[in-house]
Amino acid sequence: MSKNKQTHLEKISKGIAIYKVGASPYWYARIWISRSKGYAVRSTKCRVKADAIEESFVIRQQIGGDLQSRKVPKEYTFESIARQLMINQQRQVQREKKSPRYVSDDVKLLEREQDGILAVFGNKDVREITTGDLREYLDLLNRYRSSQLASDTLNRHLYVINKVLKLAFEQKLISALPIMPREKNDDQPRASFSSNEISIILRELESLVIQGDQIISGCPISYDLLSLIGLLAYSGLRPTEKELYALRHADVDVVSNKKHPHLVLTIRQSKTIPRSVITQAEAKNSYEKLIKARPYQSEEEFVFFPDFPDRKRAADVARRQFKWLLRRLDLERDKWGNGRVLYSLRHFYVQQRLAKEVNIYQLASNIGSSINTIERFYGRFPSPTDKRAAALNSGDKSSPKNRNANPPMYNDREILALHAEGRSVQEICDLTGQSKLKIELLIINVG
Repeated sequence: MSKNKQTHLEKISKGIAIYKVGASPYWYARIWISRSKGYAVRSTKCRVKADAIEESFVIRQQIGGDLQSRKVPKEYTFESIARQLMINQQRQVQREKKSPRYVSDDVKLLEREQDGILAVFGNKDVREITTGDLREYLDLLNRYRSSQLASDTLNRHLYVINKVLKLAFEQKLISALPIMPREKNDDQPRASFSSNEISIILRELESLVIQGDQIISGCPISYDLLSLIGLLAYSGLRPTEKELYALRHADVDVVSNKKHPHLVLTIRQSKTIPRSVITQAEAKNSYEKLIKARPYQSEEEFVFFPDFPDRKRAADVARRQFKWLLRRLDLERDKWGNGRVLYSLRHFYVQQRLAKEVNIYQLASNIGSSINTIERFYGRFPSPTDKRAAALNSGDKSSPKNRNANPPMYNDREILALHAEGRSVQEICDLTGQSKLKIELLIINVG
Protein backbone atom coordinates (compact mmCIF):
# COMPACT_ATOMS: atom_id res chain seq x y z
CA MET A 1 0.00 0.00 0.00
CA SER A 2 1.28 3.49 -0.90
CA LYS A 3 2.29 5.56 2.10
CA ASN A 4 0.16 8.46 0.77
CA LYS A 5 -2.98 6.42 0.11
CA GLN A 6 -6.10 7.66 1.94
CA THR A 7 -7.80 5.17 4.24
CA HIS A 8 -10.62 5.15 6.78
CA LEU A 9 -12.41 7.98 4.96
CA GLU A 10 -15.50 8.98 6.93
CA LYS A 11 -17.97 11.79 6.27
CA ILE A 12 -18.98 13.28 9.62
CA SER A 13 -20.95 16.41 8.62
CA LYS A 14 -22.01 18.54 5.68
CA GLY A 15 -18.80 19.56 3.92
CA ILE A 16 -16.45 17.84 6.35
CA ALA A 17 -14.77 14.44 6.43
CA ILE A 18 -11.82 12.80 8.17
CA TYR A 19 -9.37 10.20 6.89
CA LYS A 20 -5.91 8.74 7.45
CA VAL A 21 -2.85 8.29 5.24
CA GLY A 22 -0.23 5.62 5.57
CA ALA A 23 2.64 8.08 6.09
CA SER A 24 1.16 9.71 9.21
CA PRO A 25 -0.24 8.45 12.51
CA TYR A 26 -2.66 11.40 12.61
CA TRP A 27 -6.17 11.84 11.24
CA TYR A 28 -6.69 14.49 8.56
CA ALA A 29 -9.71 16.78 8.11
CA ARG A 30 -11.06 17.63 4.63
CA ILE A 31 -13.19 20.81 4.59
CA TRP A 32 -15.31 22.08 1.68
CA ILE A 33 -14.81 25.84 1.06
CA SER A 34 -17.65 27.14 -1.07
CA ARG A 35 -15.98 30.50 -1.75
CA SER A 36 -13.02 28.83 -3.48
CA LYS A 37 -15.08 25.88 -4.77
CA GLY A 38 -12.60 23.40 -3.38
CA TYR A 39 -11.42 21.43 -0.36
CA ALA A 40 -8.97 22.48 2.33
CA VAL A 41 -7.02 19.74 4.08
CA ARG A 42 -5.53 20.07 7.53
CA SER A 43 -3.92 17.63 9.95
CA THR A 44 -5.92 17.32 13.17
CA LYS A 45 -2.76 16.32 15.08
CA CYS A 46 -4.94 13.68 16.76
CA ARG A 47 -4.38 9.92 16.84
CA VAL A 48 -7.75 9.06 18.40
CA LYS A 49 -10.77 9.20 16.08
CA ALA A 50 -13.08 10.87 18.60
CA ASP A 51 -10.53 13.62 19.20
CA ALA A 52 -10.03 14.04 15.45
CA ILE A 53 -13.77 14.54 14.90
CA GLU A 54 -13.88 17.26 17.55
CA GLU A 55 -10.77 18.97 16.18
CA SER A 56 -12.11 18.91 12.62
CA PHE A 57 -15.05 21.10 13.67
CA VAL A 58 -12.61 23.56 15.23
CA ILE A 59 -10.54 23.60 12.02
CA ARG A 60 -13.68 24.18 9.95
CA GLN A 61 -14.60 27.16 12.09
CA GLN A 62 -11.06 28.52 11.94
CA ILE A 63 -10.69 28.43 8.15
CA GLY A 64 -14.27 29.47 7.43
CA GLY A 65 -15.62 26.29 5.94
CA ASP A 66 -19.33 25.68 5.30
CA LEU A 67 -20.96 25.50 8.73
CA GLN A 68 -24.54 24.86 7.68
CA SER A 69 -26.13 22.92 4.90
CA ARG A 70 -28.65 25.73 4.30
CA LYS A 71 -27.54 29.07 2.90
CA VAL A 72 -27.69 31.98 5.35
CA PRO A 73 -29.48 35.05 3.94
CA LYS A 74 -26.89 37.79 3.42
CA GLU A 75 -28.65 40.29 5.68
CA TYR A 76 -28.37 37.82 8.58
CA THR A 77 -24.66 37.07 8.17
CA PHE A 78 -22.29 38.46 10.78
CA GLU A 79 -20.05 39.90 8.07
CA SER A 80 -22.87 41.91 6.47
CA ILE A 81 -23.78 43.55 9.77
CA ALA A 82 -20.12 44.15 10.65
CA ARG A 83 -19.66 46.03 7.34
CA GLN A 84 -22.68 48.20 8.17
CA LEU A 85 -21.20 48.93 11.60
CA MET A 86 -17.90 50.07 10.09
CA ILE A 87 -19.77 52.38 7.68
CA ASN A 88 -21.66 53.90 10.61
CA GLN A 89 -18.45 54.40 12.57
CA GLN A 90 -16.68 55.92 9.54
CA ARG A 91 -19.45 58.52 9.29
CA GLN A 92 -18.77 59.52 12.90
CA VAL A 93 -15.08 59.92 12.04
CA GLN A 94 -15.94 62.08 9.03
CA ARG A 95 -18.06 64.31 11.27
CA GLU A 96 -15.01 64.53 13.58
CA LYS A 97 -16.99 62.95 16.41
CA LYS A 98 -14.44 60.15 16.70
CA SER A 99 -10.76 59.52 16.06
CA PRO A 100 -9.79 57.58 12.87
CA ARG A 101 -8.62 54.77 15.16
CA TYR A 102 -12.29 54.25 16.08
CA VAL A 103 -12.57 52.45 12.74
CA SER A 104 -9.04 51.24 12.03
CA ASP A 105 -8.59 49.42 15.36
CA ASP A 106 -11.84 47.49 14.86
CA VAL A 107 -11.01 46.64 11.24
CA LYS A 108 -7.69 45.09 12.32
CA LEU A 109 -9.50 42.71 14.66
CA LEU A 110 -12.24 41.95 12.15
CA GLU A 111 -10.06 41.25 9.11
CA ARG A 112 -7.03 39.50 10.58
CA GLU A 113 -6.36 36.28 8.68
CA GLN A 114 -6.97 32.83 10.18
CA ASP A 115 -8.34 33.77 13.60
CA GLY A 116 -9.79 37.22 12.90
CA ILE A 117 -13.42 37.83 13.85
CA LEU A 118 -14.71 37.63 10.27
CA ALA A 119 -12.63 34.55 9.51
CA VAL A 120 -14.54 32.73 12.25
CA PHE A 121 -17.95 34.43 12.42
CA GLY A 122 -18.24 36.06 8.98
CA ASN A 123 -20.55 33.47 7.41
CA LYS A 124 -22.43 32.65 10.59
CA ASP A 125 -26.09 33.49 11.10
CA VAL A 126 -26.24 36.12 13.85
CA ARG A 127 -29.43 34.48 15.13
CA GLU A 128 -27.44 31.38 16.04
CA ILE A 129 -24.37 32.88 17.74
CA THR A 130 -24.29 31.77 21.36
CA THR A 131 -22.23 32.46 24.45
CA GLY A 132 -20.64 29.04 23.89
CA ASP A 133 -19.46 30.17 20.44
CA LEU A 134 -17.84 33.22 22.00
CA ARG A 135 -16.05 31.16 24.64
CA GLU A 136 -14.84 28.76 21.98
CA TYR A 137 -13.52 31.73 19.97
CA LEU A 138 -11.52 33.00 22.96
CA ASP A 139 -10.02 29.53 23.30
CA LEU A 140 -9.19 29.51 19.59
CA LEU A 141 -7.36 32.84 19.80
CA ASN A 142 -4.84 31.37 22.23
CA ARG A 143 -4.75 27.78 21.02
CA TYR A 144 -1.95 28.11 18.47
CA ARG A 145 0.02 30.95 20.08
CA SER A 146 3.31 30.40 21.89
CA SER A 147 2.44 33.25 24.29
CA GLN A 148 -1.11 33.88 25.43
CA LEU A 149 -2.96 37.07 24.49
CA ALA A 150 -3.50 39.56 27.30
CA SER A 151 -6.96 39.68 28.87
CA ASP A 152 -7.41 43.23 27.59
CA THR A 153 -6.78 42.06 24.01
CA LEU A 154 -9.32 39.24 24.33
CA ASN A 155 -11.87 41.67 25.73
CA ARG A 156 -11.32 44.02 22.78
CA HIS A 157 -12.30 41.17 20.43
CA LEU A 158 -15.46 40.60 22.47
CA TYR A 159 -16.21 44.32 22.48
CA VAL A 160 -16.18 44.46 18.67
CA ILE A 161 -18.34 41.34 18.41
CA ASN A 162 -20.78 42.84 20.90
CA LYS A 163 -21.06 46.05 18.86
CA VAL A 164 -21.97 44.01 15.77
CA LEU A 165 -24.59 42.00 17.64
CA LYS A 166 -26.05 45.17 19.18
CA LEU A 167 -26.52 46.59 15.68
CA ALA A 168 -28.27 43.36 14.68
CA PHE A 169 -30.53 43.75 17.73
CA GLU A 170 -31.30 47.38 16.80
CA GLN A 171 -32.29 46.22 13.31
CA LYS A 172 -34.52 43.54 14.90
CA LEU A 173 -32.56 40.73 13.25
CA ILE A 174 -32.14 39.06 16.64
CA SER A 175 -34.48 39.12 19.63
CA ALA A 176 -31.82 38.99 22.35
CA LEU A 177 -28.07 39.38 22.83
CA PRO A 178 -25.97 36.43 24.02
CA ILE A 179 -24.28 36.88 27.38
CA MET A 180 -20.77 38.17 26.77
CA PRO A 181 -18.01 36.25 28.58
CA ARG A 182 -15.50 38.50 30.28
CA GLU A 183 -11.79 37.95 30.72
CA LYS A 184 -10.48 39.40 33.97
CA ASN A 185 -7.92 42.11 33.30
CA ASP A 186 -4.51 41.66 34.89
CA ASP A 187 -3.82 45.34 35.52
CA GLN A 188 -0.23 46.36 36.09
CA PRO A 189 1.20 49.69 37.29
CA ARG A 190 2.05 51.98 34.38
CA ALA A 191 5.75 52.69 33.95
CA SER A 192 6.42 56.17 35.28
CA PHE A 193 9.08 58.35 36.91
CA SER A 194 9.68 59.94 40.28
CA SER A 195 9.93 63.73 40.60
CA ASN A 196 13.64 63.35 41.29
CA GLU A 197 14.14 61.30 38.10
CA ILE A 198 12.34 63.94 36.04
CA SER A 199 14.67 66.58 37.48
CA ILE A 200 17.71 64.43 36.60
CA ILE A 201 16.46 63.99 33.03
CA LEU A 202 15.81 67.72 32.50
CA ARG A 203 19.16 68.77 34.01
CA GLU A 204 21.12 66.31 31.88
CA LEU A 205 19.21 67.27 28.78
CA GLU A 206 19.75 70.99 29.33
CA SER A 207 23.48 70.35 29.68
CA LEU A 208 23.51 68.41 26.39
CA VAL A 209 21.56 71.18 24.63
CA ILE A 210 24.06 73.80 25.77
CA GLN A 211 26.96 71.65 24.52
CA GLY A 212 25.17 71.30 21.19
CA ASP A 213 27.35 68.54 19.76
CA GLN A 214 25.28 65.42 20.44
CA ILE A 215 23.54 64.03 17.36
CA ILE A 216 21.04 61.16 17.69
CA SER A 217 18.93 59.73 14.87
CA GLY A 218 20.40 62.28 12.46
CA CYS A 219 19.32 65.24 14.62
CA PRO A 220 21.11 67.24 17.30
CA ILE A 221 19.77 67.11 20.85
CA SER A 222 18.01 70.48 21.05
CA TYR A 223 15.43 72.52 22.88
CA ASP A 224 12.79 70.56 20.94
CA LEU A 225 13.35 67.45 23.04
CA LEU A 226 13.94 69.43 26.25
CA SER A 227 10.67 71.37 25.92
CA LEU A 228 8.78 68.33 24.65
CA ILE A 229 9.66 66.36 27.80
CA GLY A 230 8.78 69.31 30.02
CA LEU A 231 5.42 69.72 28.30
CA LEU A 232 4.54 66.02 28.48
CA ALA A 233 5.50 65.66 32.14
CA TYR A 234 3.43 68.66 33.21
CA SER A 235 0.41 68.47 30.90
CA GLY A 236 -0.43 64.77 30.48
CA LEU A 237 -0.61 65.00 26.67
CA ARG A 238 -0.36 61.81 24.65
CA PRO A 239 2.91 61.64 22.65
CA THR A 240 1.07 60.81 19.41
CA GLU A 241 1.01 62.23 15.91
CA LYS A 242 -2.60 63.36 16.38
CA GLU A 243 -2.02 65.06 19.72
CA LEU A 244 1.47 66.22 20.78
CA TYR A 245 3.13 66.30 17.35
CA ALA A 246 0.11 67.98 15.72
CA LEU A 247 0.41 70.91 18.15
CA ARG A 248 0.95 74.28 16.45
CA HIS A 249 1.83 77.61 18.04
CA ALA A 250 -1.70 78.81 17.24
CA ASP A 251 -2.94 76.05 19.60
CA VAL A 252 -0.94 77.42 22.56
CA ASP A 253 -2.26 80.20 24.79
CA VAL A 254 0.14 81.49 27.46
CA VAL A 255 -1.62 82.50 30.68
CA SER A 256 0.70 84.61 32.87
CA ASN A 257 -1.42 84.44 36.00
CA LYS A 258 0.74 85.31 39.02
CA LYS A 259 -0.85 82.65 41.23
CA HIS A 260 -1.28 79.87 38.65
CA PRO A 261 0.73 80.52 35.46
CA HIS A 262 -0.02 77.89 32.82
CA LEU A 263 -0.66 77.10 29.17
CA VAL A 264 -4.00 76.34 27.58
CA LEU A 265 -3.49 73.85 24.74
CA THR A 266 -6.13 73.29 22.06
CA ILE A 267 -6.05 69.66 20.94
CA ARG A 268 -7.77 69.58 17.57
CA GLN A 269 -7.64 65.82 17.18
CA SER A 270 -7.29 63.22 19.89
CA LYS A 271 -7.73 59.55 20.69
CA THR A 272 -11.16 60.47 22.06
CA ILE A 273 -12.53 63.95 21.27
CA PRO A 274 -11.05 67.44 20.72
CA ARG A 275 -10.39 69.20 24.02
CA SER A 276 -8.55 71.98 25.84
CA VAL A 277 -5.70 71.07 28.17
CA ILE A 278 -4.56 73.19 31.10
CA THR A 279 -0.92 72.61 31.98
CA GLN A 280 1.17 73.24 35.07
CA ALA A 281 3.56 76.18 35.38
CA GLU A 282 6.57 73.97 34.51
CA ALA A 283 5.09 73.31 31.04
CA LYS A 284 4.75 77.07 30.50
CA ASN A 285 8.43 77.53 31.42
CA SER A 286 9.47 74.80 28.99
CA TYR A 287 7.49 76.33 26.14
CA GLU A 288 8.90 79.82 26.77
CA LYS A 289 12.45 78.43 26.74
CA LEU A 290 11.72 76.85 23.36
CA ILE A 291 10.34 79.98 21.67
CA LYS A 292 13.16 82.07 23.13
CA ALA A 293 15.77 79.69 21.70
CA ARG A 294 13.95 79.34 18.37
CA PRO A 295 11.34 82.04 17.63
CA TYR A 296 8.62 80.76 15.34
CA GLN A 297 7.87 82.35 11.97
CA SER A 298 4.18 81.53 11.75
CA GLU A 299 1.33 80.70 14.10
CA GLU A 300 0.72 77.58 11.98
CA GLU A 301 4.26 76.30 12.52
CA PHE A 302 4.52 73.03 14.45
CA VAL A 303 5.72 73.51 18.03
CA PHE A 304 8.10 70.53 18.08
CA PHE A 305 10.53 69.53 15.31
CA PRO A 306 9.00 71.93 12.75
CA ASP A 307 11.69 71.03 10.20
CA PHE A 308 9.89 67.71 9.67
CA PRO A 309 6.59 68.17 7.82
CA ASP A 310 6.12 64.41 8.20
CA ARG A 311 4.86 64.12 11.76
CA LYS A 312 5.69 60.41 11.89
CA ARG A 313 9.33 61.29 11.28
CA ALA A 314 9.20 63.90 14.08
CA ALA A 315 7.71 61.32 16.46
CA ASP A 316 10.40 58.75 15.54
CA VAL A 317 13.23 61.21 16.20
CA ALA A 318 11.81 62.20 19.61
CA ARG A 319 11.26 58.56 20.57
CA ARG A 320 14.80 57.49 19.64
CA GLN A 321 16.45 60.49 21.31
CA PHE A 322 14.46 59.91 24.51
CA LYS A 323 15.36 56.22 24.51
CA TRP A 324 19.05 57.12 24.08
CA LEU A 325 18.83 59.59 26.96
CA LEU A 326 17.25 57.06 29.32
CA ARG A 327 19.94 54.52 28.47
CA ARG A 328 22.61 57.12 29.14
CA LEU A 329 21.11 57.84 32.59
CA ASP A 330 20.34 54.18 33.37
CA LEU A 331 16.64 54.99 33.70
CA GLU A 332 15.28 52.65 31.03
CA ARG A 333 13.21 50.64 33.54
CA ASP A 334 11.26 51.37 36.69
CA LYS A 335 11.56 49.44 39.96
CA TRP A 336 9.09 46.79 38.70
CA GLY A 337 11.16 46.19 35.57
CA ASN A 338 8.70 47.91 33.20
CA GLY A 339 10.29 49.63 30.22
CA ARG A 340 9.91 53.40 30.10
CA VAL A 341 8.93 55.34 26.99
CA LEU A 342 7.66 58.85 26.24
CA TYR A 343 4.18 57.74 27.28
CA SER A 344 5.58 57.24 30.80
CA LEU A 345 5.73 61.04 31.14
CA ARG A 346 1.94 61.15 30.80
CA HIS A 347 1.70 58.53 33.54
CA PHE A 348 3.99 60.66 35.72
CA TYR A 349 1.65 63.63 35.29
CA VAL A 350 -1.45 61.65 36.28
CA GLN A 351 0.22 60.10 39.33
CA GLN A 352 1.47 63.46 40.56
CA ARG A 353 -1.93 65.08 40.12
CA LEU A 354 -3.58 62.25 42.06
CA ALA A 355 -0.98 62.61 44.81
CA LYS A 356 -2.00 66.28 45.06
CA GLU A 357 -5.65 65.13 45.38
CA VAL A 358 -6.80 66.91 42.23
CA ASN A 359 -10.50 66.34 41.45
CA ILE A 360 -10.59 63.12 39.42
CA TYR A 361 -13.42 64.38 37.16
CA GLN A 362 -11.40 67.46 36.22
CA LEU A 363 -8.29 65.31 35.72
CA ALA A 364 -10.09 62.84 33.42
CA SER A 365 -11.42 65.72 31.32
CA ASN A 366 -8.00 67.35 31.10
CA ILE A 367 -6.13 64.24 29.91
CA GLY A 368 -8.94 63.00 27.64
CA SER A 369 -9.46 59.74 29.49
CA SER A 370 -12.12 58.09 31.64
CA ILE A 371 -12.44 57.96 35.39
CA ASN A 372 -12.51 54.17 35.16
CA THR A 373 -9.13 54.10 33.37
CA ILE A 374 -7.58 56.43 35.94
CA GLU A 375 -8.89 54.31 38.82
CA ARG A 376 -7.77 51.04 37.17
CA PHE A 377 -4.21 52.02 36.31
CA TYR A 378 -3.35 54.81 38.73
CA GLY A 379 -5.71 54.72 41.71
CA ARG A 380 -4.82 51.08 42.40
CA PHE A 381 -1.10 51.84 42.32
CA PRO A 382 -0.75 55.20 44.13
CA SER A 383 2.58 56.98 44.42
CA PRO A 384 4.16 56.96 47.89
CA THR A 385 3.81 60.43 49.45
CA ASP A 386 4.38 61.91 52.90
CA LYS A 387 0.65 62.56 53.23
CA ARG A 388 -0.21 58.96 52.35
CA ALA A 389 2.38 57.67 54.84
CA ALA A 390 0.92 59.91 57.55
CA ALA A 391 -2.60 58.67 56.83
CA LEU A 392 -1.53 55.02 56.96
CA ASN A 393 0.43 55.53 60.19
CA SER A 394 -2.16 57.71 61.93
CA GLY A 395 -3.12 54.87 64.28
CA ASP A 396 0.44 54.11 65.39
CA LYS A 397 0.35 54.02 69.22
CA SER A 398 4.07 54.80 69.41
CA SER A 399 3.44 58.20 67.83
CA PRO A 400 3.53 60.92 70.54
CA LYS A 401 0.73 62.72 68.76
CA ASN A 402 -1.58 59.73 69.17
CA ARG A 403 -0.79 58.60 72.72
CA ASN A 404 -3.69 60.63 74.10
CA ALA A 405 -5.86 60.36 71.02
CA ASN A 406 -8.75 58.62 72.85
CA PRO A 407 -11.44 61.08 73.99
CA PRO A 408 -11.94 61.59 77.75
CA MET A 409 -14.57 59.39 79.43
CA TYR A 410 -17.82 61.06 80.60
CA ASN A 411 -20.06 59.67 83.36
CA ASP A 412 -23.84 59.95 83.35
CA ARG A 413 -23.86 63.06 85.59
CA GLU A 414 -21.48 64.91 83.22
CA ILE A 415 -23.55 63.94 80.20
CA LEU A 416 -26.72 65.25 81.88
CA ALA A 417 -24.89 68.46 82.78
CA LEU A 418 -24.09 68.98 79.10
CA HIS A 419 -27.77 68.48 78.27
CA ALA A 420 -28.76 70.99 80.93
CA GLU A 421 -26.43 73.53 79.29
CA GLY A 422 -28.62 73.33 76.20
CA ARG A 423 -26.38 71.09 74.10
CA SER A 424 -28.16 69.02 71.45
CA VAL A 425 -28.04 65.23 71.53
CA GLN A 426 -25.82 65.20 68.42
CA GLU A 427 -23.36 67.65 70.00
CA ILE A 428 -23.16 65.48 73.13
CA CYS A 429 -22.53 62.42 70.91
CA ASP A 430 -19.68 64.16 69.12
CA LEU A 431 -18.13 65.40 72.36
CA THR A 432 -18.41 62.25 74.48
CA GLY A 433 -18.17 59.53 71.86
CA GLN A 434 -21.33 57.89 73.27
CA SER A 435 -24.10 56.52 71.08
CA LYS A 436 -27.14 58.67 70.36
CA LEU A 437 -29.50 55.99 71.67
CA LYS A 438 -27.68 55.71 75.01
CA ILE A 439 -27.82 59.48 75.58
CA GLU A 440 -31.53 59.70 74.65
CA LEU A 441 -32.39 56.85 77.08
CA LEU A 442 -30.39 58.52 79.85
CA ILE A 443 -32.26 61.80 79.35
CA ILE A 444 -35.66 60.04 79.27
CA ASN A 445 -34.97 58.04 82.46
CA VAL A 446 -33.90 61.14 84.40
CA GLY A 447 -36.74 63.26 83.06
